[in-house]
Amino acid sequence: MTRSGLRINPAANDVYILFVAEEYTAVGEMLVPKRLIDLDDELLAAARRELNTTGIADTVRTALQQAVAKSARARQIEWLEGGGLAGLADRSERDDVWR
Repeated sequence: MTRSGLRINPAANDVYILFVAEEYTAVGEMLVPKRLIDLDDELLAAARRELNTTGIADTVRTALQQAVAKSARARQIEWLEGGGLAGLADRSERDDVWR
């Protein structure tokens, strides 16, 4: 599927039109842009085995999701280690949270 758009330069006396075309593909119910990237075949095969995925897009998507989730978990652990729940040690504060 191709999506295109027109961009006009309103600051100029003349109107300049730029034609933009991007390829999109459906992933579930979303349209996502196609990307052309270089991949190491051996690394891709290893990732596919580790992630138990079947295709290139599935492998890359799963690896990206896992990388994002890993970073989020690391931030949450850092927050907890820094006393993120310390306020809940006080019963009155804890009761306020549950009201």
